[in-house]
Amino acid sequence: MEYFENILCVTYKELLDIMPKGTLNSQLSREKLDVVSRGGGENNPALYAYSSLPEKYKKRWV
Repeated sequence: MEYFENILCVTYKELLDIMPKGTLNSQLSREKLDVVSRGGGENNPALYAYSSLPEKYKKRWV
């Protein structure tokens, strides 16, 4: 987790630790997760807003 422009964010890799890849891709294609930064490049991962995660996955993080 990290902050990007004062928004608590998680990376794609971190999200794969708490939810199946199919579920994650489905959430992204349905635009259920807020994309904060699309990433690009070797040291610049895509970032998603922690606040947009479904509650059951937020609980797994804590």
